[in-house]
Amino acid sequence: MDNVEIQGPDLDRAERVVVVIHGMSTTVETLKAGYPVPEDGSLTKIYWRLPVLREGTESLQRRRSDDIFLKLFASVVDESRSELRDLLKSLGNRSVGLFGFSIGSLIALWGAVENPQVGALVTVGGVPDLDYLQHYYPDYPWSDPALQTRRRSYAVSQQIGRLASVPTLIMHGDADDVAQWAWMQKFAEQLTAASPGSRIQKFSHMKHRLQGETAEEQRDLETLRLMADRWFVDHLA
Repeated sequence: MDNVEIQGPDLDRAERVVVVIHGMSTTVETLKAGYPVPEDGSLTKIYWRLPVLREGTESLQRRRSDDIFLKLFASVVDESRSELRDLLKSLGNRSVGLFGFSIGSLIALWGAVENPQVGALVTVGGVPDLDYLQHYYPDYPWSDPALQTRRRSYAVSQQIGRLASVPTLIMHGDADDVAQWAWMQKFAEQLTAASPGSRIQKFSHMKHRLQGETAEEQRDLETLRLMADRWFVDHLA
């Protein structure tokens, strides 16, 4: 597992393991600082460097200029879903938690759909599909029928039935203007309606990051970390 960093009790002794999944503009280092291992040793966290994004700046710039949807965003999700299956298999038969930030939340949600080994899920500042790209890249040829079909294929809302059995905590900041709550709200409400073990938690001051710049945002993030860790401790056997 060359592309992961493991922190907390070693895997041989770990009772609860969480794979931490970063976003497009964040890194393993970002999430190690923003969502660290609890001091009580209750969780082992695997910080995973996502495929495509770990290729380096030059490769990412080339992908962005070639085709920002197919070569960059779609490729990140596709390759991450494939690699996550292999990563989870390497952990044996244990129940594993997934923590996803930003587009990492979409990868985590698909990870729960595709891998019965996932026993609990936390999303932060997430999106349920790749439709939000139309907001940021309006000049891309989204009207092309083949591209419309490809884009719709990433909508995890089509998998509510399979997700309903996985306790999912959806956390989002009211001040998040990068991944807007409106993009996540319908899916979140559908999931929590279908899954009594899932819930939504909003934070008044939190933006699209895991380290705050104000005292109010810092308090939100401290609460978020405690709630996420408690979610995994309570739901992973």
